[in-house]
Amino acid sequence: MSQIKNYTVAMIMWETWNICVDAASEDEAKAQARASYERHGREEFSCQASGVDGFEIIDEQEADE
Repeated sequence: MSQIKNYTVAMIMWETWNICVDAASEDEAKAQARASYERHGREEFSCQASGVDGFEIIDEQEADE
């Protein structure tokens, strides 16, 4: 008979957030986006897509009986 265990399972997700900026180069655009995120978090960004990449066991313990 197998023993029951308690598992903590992490759901691994990805998200893509977009922001539009006017810039003279790709590096400047990335710098503006980073600065906006550092100042305001995701407030000025819009969520483009998200999904689940998988599940991973992050902890395992004996279950309470």
